[in-house]
Amino acid sequence: MPEYKNQHYVPQHFLRGWAENEKVSVYHIEEGAIQVKTSISKVCSEDYLYGNPTHVERELHKLEGLHKDPLETLRNGGYLPDLTPQERLLLLSFITTQRTRSKSTRKSINEGDKLLREGVRDDLVSDRYDDHIEWTSELTPEEKEDTLVDATTLGIHLEMIVLGIFGYQILEDLEPVMLRNVADKEFVISDTPIITDNPQFKSDRVVSGFAEHGLQLYCPIDPKRVLLLYDPTVYDIESNSRRQVLLKSQKTVDEVNLLQFHNADNVVLHNSCSEEYLDRLASRMSEFRRRDKIIHEMEVDGEIRNIDGIPDFQVPAKSPDLPRGEMGSVARRGQRPTTDAEKARELTNQIYEEAGGAPDIAVIMAIRQMAEYVDSSVEC
Repeated sequence: MPEYKNQHYVPQHFLRGWAENEKVSVYHIEEGAIQVKTSISKVCSEDYLYGNPTHVERELHKLEGLHKDPLETLRNGGYLPDLTPQERLLLLSFITTQRTRSKSTRKSINEGDKLLREGVRDDLVSDRYDDHIEWTSELTPEEKEDTLVDATTLGIHLEMIVLGIFGYQILEDLEPVMLRNVADKEFVISDTPIITDNPQFKSDRVVSGFAEHGLQLYCPIDPKRVLLLYDPTVYDIESNSRRQVLLKSQKTVDEVNLLQFHNADNVVLHNSCSEEYLDRLASRMSEFRRRDKIIHEMEVDGEIRNIDGIPDFQVPAKSPDLPRGEMGSVARRGQRPTTDAEKARELTNQIYEEAGGAPDIAVIMAIRQMAEYVDSSVEC
């Protein structure tokens, strides 16, 4: 296999939290069967997901080298208060990048395939690409259309990854706690592991963005830990001096695991769960899994068009019953006033300007800028 052809949408360093000898167990939601332990090099990946040539994938490997540091600190016995400001930043960047790089994100982009094709077809007929593209081989009109649509969807995905790299700006105002599993069954992970929820304002939302008021965000760390980030203006979650919330109830652990079943595209991964336990969770999946159809806007050739589809990353139908302190009633706001979402967008726009609008170059520049920032922080 050519080097970097197999491109992971969940990095291997993340999957190692559930692996034993570089192998993890895979539960297919539709088939309901547990595979024999599978190499983490062969799960949650797809050939050329981020493009061919593979220069973007090569740079993503460098980003993963940065992102794994705070995860290793936590997995090696560190607590949230032990994280350095640099590690906290990298952990937040990992979370937002993981969300945007996923295969589910690409699937959501592909929902606009019909409209994209209409725009590309019109441009080809009108010869609008003649001065911009030099075709290196003879292609039929249909092949040219496929090539341009694929390039457009990849470009949108890469732009979202750039925004994800700088997404720590959006989440820095959230409070972190570690859900510590002291019950019998382990925490699991899925092929779409970052969960966004909004228990306070769930009734009027299908999808919850990173900047939304009332956000709760779950990131699995390993079979005994799940990181929870929450909006402190809406929730008061009780924790100990190490910022831990001890989950002694198997019922609550099951509910946190059901969030992974809710968000999963196809598979749930684990270390040592029994098939009976996973079948039992799968039988309850409808309590949490949400796949509502909505109409949303998409820009095609400068024109805003409405498309309908079933977006990924919907808030779950039900939220885990976590220990909480008392807070008064809170009025709904569209965006948290304490988030710095605009700065993340400004950084993304700046990178794109410097990259001349080329999505692949923008991703590479964003990763290198992040590495330089980390290096300068270490020196200080």
